Amino acid sequence: MWHAYRVELYPHYNQFTGITDEQGHPLTFPAAFRKRRRDDQPKGIVKVVSE
Repeated sequence: MWHAYRVELYPHYNQFTGITDEQGHPLTFPAAFRKRRRDDQPKGIVKVVSE
């Protein structure tokens, strides 16, 4: 998906990512991917919902 649309897709089942925040708390996928790695700027999350 990244090469065609510049979008990354990740599943979310309330599991932790192994990434921690500034206080050392584990982050779930949505929380971990809300900031860009290179400069900590916020980035968007899109939720795909089936109809």
